[in-house]
Amino acid sequence: MRTGQMWLHKDRTKITVLINTYTSMYQATVYNLTTGRRTTVSIRPATLLKNYHAISN
Repeated sequence: MRTGQMWLHKDRTKITVLINTYTSMYQATVYNLTTGRRTTVSIRPATLLKNYHAISN
């Protein structure tokens, strides 16, 4: 996992772009594809691996 990597949620409604991967809680921007909203969140790596799959390297 690295900065700039894109992840697609398992229900295919959200795309997450990692902003900062240098701490234990990753910073990411989540784009909701159904509403068009953008939110910045902190996400655990385990949650990211459980609910998302990488769509870019």
